[in-house]
Amino acid sequence: MTGKPKFSLFTLGIILFLFAGRASAVELLYPANTTVTGSTVVLQWNPDPIGNSYRLQISLDSSFVSPLVNIPTTATSYFFNMPFADTMYYWRVYDRISNDYSLTAFFQNVMPTAIPDLAAWYKADDGVTVSGGLVSAWLDKSGNNHNLSQPTTINQPSYLTSIPLLNNMPAVRFDAGANIQFMPLSSNLDVTAFNIFTFRNDEPNSAVIQYLLGGIGNGLIADGTNALNAGPGAFGGGGLNAATNHYFLYALFNNSNRKVLVNNVSVPLSYTDNATSLSISRLNGRPDVPDFVFKGNISEILAYARNLSDTENSKIYNYIRSRYAPPVNLGRDLSSTLGS
Repeated sequence: MTGKPKFSLFTLGIILFLFAGRASAVELLYPANTTVTGSTVVLQWNPDPIGNSYRLQISLDSSFVSPLVNIPTTATSYFFNMPFADTMYYWRVYDRISNDYSLTAFFQNVMPTAIPDLAAWYKADDGVTVSGGLVSAWLDKSGNNHNLSQPTTINQPSYLTSIPLLNNMPAVRFDAGANIQFMPLSSNLDVTAFNIFTFRNDEPNSAVIQYLLGGIGNGLIADGTNALNAGPGAFGGGGLNAATNHYFLYALFNNSNRKVLVNNVSVPLSYTDNATSLSISRLNGRPDVPDFVFKGNISEILAYARNLSDTENSKIYNYIRSRYAPPVNLGRDLSSTLGS
């Protein structure tokens, strides 16, 4: 006997009961319990394999009493323009098929400009003038106009457009060859209290001392000594020599705090002395000792004209992480039973 299978009302009721009692198949993919940069973000979640009827909620509180967004949708992504800076947002997705919410996730937008006293800010993905693979200008994004420029071709650093290790973000590369690559500032960066962050790698270099940022008689060392001061007003950058394939965020404090952090972890100082002020006039090397140059790739530099609090320091660390090493979501756990 052939024909279409028939379902009784009892069987159909069992099926509907099972679907109604099933936990939400929706999993929030991004952003999920992390920080984001900028004022916009694309929220993403995996689809329910049975249907595509959802309700998205975004709120400033985890109880979703007065959500900012509360909309039905059949999509699995949503472009969100964040109305507030440096703010924690909570979000979840209601799955109409399973009649249940996903787990709640949060994200926080962090911008360096939201932290007071930002004196200079250079990032390789914005404000860089490139011609023939060489960098002639690098704008200060802090708004303080400490812009970098190098009109002489043989002294220009090179531009790396995409580094897989850095979430395919770019970097400005300095080689310590016969022709020194450096970029003067349009106006000196003068700070008496400071907290300077650099996201970079360090490579082997024959220079006795490597000055990442320099001025007459002072500078920021990046030679792996973990020293706080190596000459009047200079201090060590906590670098790691020969770390060619590794990138680190170095947080450097002057003598009111006297510490160097590498990836948000304090490292021992080789020695300490006075590190009272800086007057920076160039990126890479010092004008009075031009051979003391840095070799490696730089993706971002942030300089604050004061020592930041631990909370503010962690915000910068999370900002760098979200840009260059965002968390990877591998999706739901899958299991397979062999045999039978």
